Amino acid sequence: MARAIYALKMWIFAPQFAEYQKQRPSSSRAVKAAVPPKLDEFCIFIVRYYIRAWFSAACSANAPRNDLDLYKALAKETNKAIRESGLKALGRHMWYLSEVTVGLPLFDDEMPLEKRNVVANLRSMEGSEEPPPKVCVEEADLDNKTVASFVTKNTEKFLDLLDIDKGFLDVDPAMWGTNPMYQAGARRVRGLLVTNDAVERGVALVQDFTKNPRTKSEDQLQCLLQVVEDHRKMYPTAKKYGHCVT
Repeated sequence: MARAIYALKMWIFAPQFAEYQKQRPSSSRAVKAAVPPKLDEFCIFIVRYYIRAWFSAACSANAPRNDLDLYKALAKETNKAIRESGLKALGRHMWYLSEVTVGLPLFDDEMPLEKRNVVANLRSMEGSEEPPPKVCVEEADLDNKTVASFVTKNTEKFLDLLDIDKGFLDVDPAMWGTNPMYQAGARRVRGLLVTNDAVERGVALVQDFTKNPRTKSEDQLQCLLQVVEDHRKMYPTAKKYGHCVT
């Protein structure tokens, strides 16, 4: 998000850069370097797609539906550069979604009607014996795809992994909101941390600390490595369901 904010600021103040360039021709090279090429396209992508996706990214239950909607919107984008770059970046992000984790939308309150299709596919659609690490989203026939299109019998493992009582599946989805088993499962799913912003910020901070000439210290680096090793011994599994909120 920091890069997006800086890009928008640069675009907003671009006219002032141009005026400054007219007044001081000798600084034209520095001004041109301050405004990257294709900044307009990047800002269009931010405003049309990125902001909404960023603000909704932390909601675990809504993640598959939000990502599918974003995929459809990007596929319809008329600007080729935005479409291809956006789909490529989103494709890298989709590693979190498999035939198992596509069960997250069972607890998405914004798609009550489609939950019936999700349950139907969960009961009847045969999955892969060795499910791929992520679902395959192809542009062909994308308009007709829904979250339920990716659900199979393997999706039921999602409830097993989170130790969620599956009894609510026997009840009509319209009544799930008042079902105690569903409510308990929803609390657990909504406690999942589906973004790694905190981890990325921590890694970046450590890298800056260890590589900056002013703070670089071999003693501190060795101490840091020992801390990481001790942490791995204390927490041998890094899987999210092992630390989910109950």
